[in-house]
Amino acid sequence: MRTRVPRSLSKAEAEDLIRAFFPEAEEAAQIIAWLRPAMQLATKPLKTTEGHLVSRLGGLPMAPSGFEWPCYNDETMLHIAQVNLAEFAGIEAAVLLPRDGWLAFFADPDIATGCDGSWGEGEDCAVFHFPVDATLVKAEPPEPDIEIMPECAIVPHEVWDIPDPSSHLTSHRFGEKSFWLRYCCLHDHMEVGPISSQGDNWCKLFGWPNLVQRELEAIERDGDSRRLLLQISGYETDPGHHAWGPGGNIYFTIDVKELAAGDFSRVVFEGQHT
Repeated sequence: MRTRVPRSLSKAEAEDLIRAFFPEAEEAAQIIAWLRPAMQLATKPLKTTEGHLVSRLGGLPMAPSGFEWPCYNDETMLHIAQVNLAEFAGIEAAVLLPRDGWLAFFADPDIATGCDGSWGEGEDCAVFHFPVDATLVKAEPPEPDIEIMPECAIVPHEVWDIPDPSSHLTSHRFGEKSFWLRYCCLHDHMEVGPISSQGDNWCKLFGWPNLVQRELEAIERDGDSRRLLLQISGYETDPGHHAWGPGGNIYFTIDVKELAAGDFSRVVFEGQHT
């Protein structure tokens, strides 16, 4: 697995780039108001010396003794990711998360792989916050033949993000084709991410979702009160490449008030596939 992380723009540099593409003061001010900090997640091989308490995708979760693996419609959920919050200290977007401990993400495998619908109402995923003083052990699956996703470590990389050109915000604001095409070019220039021999990895915490088909259903329903929590694209493992069904992204979104309260009980899960 070969991963290169380019230098990202600072907020001031992002604002300068926006003004260069949009000298019109009103349009530039609107795009600058949309700027959000995000943490893109570069993937790398998981070293045996690192153990399983580091931030990572896939594998078996580390959880307190007696942890019950979540299920949906009598089917065991996929373990998607585990985030060691101590590794994110000092990153601007991380102030929205609990200060320490671990977050573990699970989701319905049918939605993740595009086999059944595109989103649910929260029962098809689970996000757990394990406190820093918890003793975590490897959680064995409830049955021997469940799917275990390929495992790799993730490293946060701070970026500044603007909405996808396919989002309702941008399509409503830039109805004129010449403005929208300019915005698409700006979005391409601002996108930085882990580049690998298999293409782009668009895995991140917070920011704006990278859309495959359309606006996310939960964001279309709830508007600005709902934010992207975690996005996972296809990603490289050592060896090989993991994709969600034919390809695409999966997303966890959260209500902003529940995020501020550290309440992950009603996170919504969606998948968009090619």
